[in-house]
Amino acid sequence: MYNLIYFVYGKLPWQGIALRHRNDKYKRIMELKMNTPTNKLCQDLPEEMNNAFKYIKNLKFDENPDYNHIRNYFKKSYHDNNYGSEKNYDWIIKERNEEKNNPYLFLKNYHAKNAKKNLQIKVGHLNQKMIQFKLFKMSKSLLVLKKIMLKI
Repeated sequence: MYNLIYFVYGKLPWQGIALRHRNDKYKRIMELKMNTPTNKLCQDLPEEMNNAFKYIKNLKFDENPDYNHIRNYFKKSYHDNNYGSEKNYDWIIKERNEEKNNPYLFLKNYHAKNAKKNLQIKVGHLNQKMIQFKLFKMSKSLLVLKKIMLKI
């Protein structure tokens, strides 16, 4: 969870602590982690993030987390905040907008996306030709074998 919060804010409250001794530093970080309220850590984030963090923080050391329960917090947040299609990432939207303004980019991206499909078709076609060739060679071999058998 701390990683997710770091991804959003780019910093955690205990980053940059400078103490002389390593043990003092780690002790101070532990105190900050234990005493920083989740609503402060998850400030400006969806409520479900705070709830998920509280759930995780309240787990006992030897208690297994219910991952479906945690996942449901994120699913709820996703639907409640109307994030829409999973494919509407900012870089995809930017790419679509660029394609609208530049027909060359549209064609380039279209061909790149369909290259794999086209390659599979070509490979399939080559495999079919190879099979036909092998069958042709086998039938020729059978004719030769038949001629040999007739001579015996």
